[in-house]
Amino acid sequence: MKNKHLIDSEIQQFAFDESECEKDVVEHMSSCSLCKQRVEDYVLLSTSIKSIPDPALGFDLSKRVLMQLETSSKKKPLLDYFVYALITLSGLLVGFCVACFSLFCINWFKGNSTVSMAFIICIALSILMILINDIMKSHRRKMKMLKF
Repeated sequence: MKNKHLIDSEIQQFAFDESECEKDVVEHMSSCSLCKQRVEDYVLLSTSIKSIPDPALGFDLSKRVLMQLETSSKKKPLLDYFVYALITLSGLLVGFCVACFSLFCINWFKGNSTVSMAFIICIALSILMILINDIMKSHRRKMKMLKF
């Protein structure tokens, strides 16, 4: 037999499923009036909670939530296509500018050797790719935060 009072989980188990309780718990319950009172309190609380009627809403909540989820999922692909189209257009614009101003760029780097110019172009393209990658990651992270 326990000298200490039972913990809440043991009292709840006794109150709702006495057959699954350990022998020590049953013995303690037969001799302890405080723990018996706590069991009665749990049973009374459970009965009171069960007697509360379910709330009645004037609308179908699940239907409204599902409509919102369907609406948000339909908008997602269109926005993604728009972002990809914008990035592609930006790339084409940069390519057009480079093609139009290539003579200016060549004259600007004329004093440099071909190797150093190739090195500068490679560095510029690498920085551009890193920035595009960072923008895409940021965009994906923000889109994930907006999902329900």
